[in-house]
Amino acid sequence: MRTIQWTVVYSVFGFLVFLAIVGILAKSRVRSDEDFLVGGRGVGPVFTAISFCVAYYSSAGVIGGPAMHYLYGLGYTSFNFIANTWLAGIAVFLFMALRMRVVSERIGAVSMSGFLARRFESEPLRCISAVIVALFTIPYGVACLKAVGSALEVVAGVPYLPSVIAISAAALIYMVVSGYWGVIWTDMIQGIVLSVAMLGTAYIVMRNFGSLNAAMEIAKTHYPELISLRGPLPWGLMFSYAFVWGLVVFGQPQLVTKFIALKDARSVGMTLVVSVAWMMLFLVSCAVIGFGGRLMLGDRFLSNPDLVSPTVARQGSSFLAVLFACGVVSAGLTSLASLMMTAATAISKDFYEDYWCRKSGHTAVNTLNLHRWCVGLIIIITLLLSVKPWDFVWQLSTAGAGCLASSFTAPLLIGLYWKRATKEGAIASVISGAAACLVWYVFKLGHVHPYVPGMIASISLFVIVSFITEPPSEATLKLAFPKFKDQ
Repeated sequence: MRTIQWTVVYSVFGFLVFLAIVGILAKSRVRSDEDFLVGGRGVGPVFTAISFCVAYYSSAGVIGGPAMHYLYGLGYTSFNFIANTWLAGIAVFLFMALRMRVVSERIGAVSMSGFLARRFESEPLRCISAVIVALFTIPYGVACLKAVGSALEVVAGVPYLPSVIAISAAALIYMVVSGYWGVIWTDMIQGIVLSVAMLGTAYIVMRNFGSLNAAMEIAKTHYPELISLRGPLPWGLMFSYAFVWGLVVFGQPQLVTKFIALKDARSVGMTLVVSVAWMMLFLVSCAVIGFGGRLMLGDRFLSNPDLVSPTVARQGSSFLAVLFACGVVSAGLTSLASLMMTAATAISKDFYEDYWCRKSGHTAVNTLNLHRWCVGLIIIITLLLSVKPWDFVWQLSTAGAGCLASSFTAPLLIGLYWKRATKEGAIASVISGAAACLVWYVFKLGHVHPYVPGMIASISLFVIVSFITEPPSEATLKLAFPKFKDQ
């Protein structure tokens, strides 16, 4: 049994209380449904960039990121750095964020499911998208909560159950009260804490070696395979591990919402710059901690590389141990909050208010309170599922990011540019992407990430079905493409 580090425990608890208070103060910005769901489309570029980054990396980045560098060396580091900065940091803003911000406001969409429904003029697509979003984001949130609870067991010796309850309680308070504004304000604080914690831990590694040259000499002598381009990974797995996580960002509903909430299209450039700068600092820190940790600690963590970054952090001062624990909490809580907000919006806004009420002829009343109740309910369900996840829930959670990306990347990204895309093609794309990815994951059919076959199925059916079905109407095209003229 691990010894509880009470200084760390008290500090983390105080940090969670502080976040809850900040989130409550953000309530002053909530005056409407749109304020609660997407910050009234008025979130500035710096806040958007930090929120985007911390929601993207989550606790998997803080714990799992250095673990991958520990196992696979500098070849993986190089490919991972390129994939993250160029795909998740530059391409997604250039090719998706700008158009998404402009088109979503024009068509009145406040969520990804709402965007797809309005872009393709299809209510069934709204319903299907909302169900898939809820189906995978809730288990995905379970994975985030479980990861941060397990990490606190290692870092501070805190039992798992009290950790996940405390984290869920903090999220429940500021999200129910302030919605998206609570998420954004607390994400900014947690992004700063996380970046300082990772930089501080990386500094411990560099201090141990004295210089980069000294570290490389040790690597050449003892781990020459870790400084080769490919390292110990086959090329297929290298692509899966390094590049897939740069590609999945295009289809993550919790990240797409950040673009919808941005205050204007002109802010995209500054958001891109801040995002890439933050990513570079984070990725370099992960690489130094992981690769340097292999040189410092040897092979003793090959069977459990997730222990590398907590072990390195404990070799610093007690302040660094506290900071790292708060960083771990920040990484998990930011992702959890974004996922829970996305799931609640899919259920209360997309499925209930915009689909079921309209289809049945009912009028939704007190919708702001409805959204608040739904957020609280989703967080409670996620907490209950995280206590002892069922096997099926755990499979959904670990496949969540890939399945979401496989479902939505093609209709979102291609749909922003291709006028011949049809609603039937979009529906086929969404369903086939999720199904192929999940089947590949469950049955372990190959040596590539399930996202890859999922994307192949999604893009193929999107294009094929769009070509064999009736093209979209002129009214639909004018809504999504204001300069469209019928030829």
